[in-house]
Amino acid sequence: MIDAHCHLEFNQFDDMRDEVIKKAKERLLAVIDSAAEETRAPAVLNLSEKHSNFIFPVLGLHPSYAVEYSDEKLNDYLEYIRNRKDLIYGIGEVGLDYFHVSDDTSRELTKRVFKKFILLSNELKLPLVIHTRDAMDDTLDILEENDAGKVMLHTYTGNIPQTERVIDLGYYVSFSTMICRTKEYDKSIKRVPLYRILLETDSPFLAPKKGELNYPWNIKLVAQRIAELKGYDFDYVWKVCAQNAIDFFKLPLKVK
Repeated sequence: MIDAHCHLEFNQFDDMRDEVIKKAKERLLAVIDSAAEETRAPAVLNLSEKHSNFIFPVLGLHPSYAVEYSDEKLNDYLEYIRNRKDLIYGIGEVGLDYFHVSDDTSRELTKRVFKKFILLSNELKLPLVIHTRDAMDDTLDILEENDAGKVMLHTYTGNIPQTERVIDLGYYVSFSTMICRTKEYDKSIKRVPLYRILLETDSPFLAPKKGELNYPWNIKLVAQRIAELKGYDFDYVWKVCAQNAIDFFKLPLKVK
């Protein structure tokens, strides 16, 4: 199985990173590590180099960090990513976050930044990993208006009308361990075809139980929940979602 979105470089893992990665290798086929902003990118790339063919990096800019970037700083980061296009497997996480970014001026800034990353993904022919919180409709509008290519909406939380739109646009969604502690997204899980679903933990965040640290191997709980809701065999969900991740990110792997 493949954890399609996590953050192994975060300081929550500083005292246990090697052990966490060791355990993850014993239980998973691969993980996708997303750099949420420029200062984290070198650490993500270093981890992927150290654990090649297991940790696969994507580089982006979380919208809550985007408000801190001047045009010059943003352009420098975009160039940094261009220069490493052969080392990465996607652009992300990028998008909109109206929960953390509340004023109109800052929201407009994050929209402009988001559009630049869509253009970059099209230029480099790399898939987009999208962060959207309390901003799903605007996020989908911008993706569609800017001809985004291959898209995965991470930690998906869309309602049914939004989910229908996501399906029509041909996007993928990634359900996280958050679905293990709420039934809020059950209808959307049932509606999304399995061949469009990836599994993630967003670790160290979004643990199945609030207040705990999350780990990549907890995607097994996500697969179990999806299998239960869709009426599929667990092993089938496990393998199909792994293949979806391989296809989406073009990973040099085979499902075992």
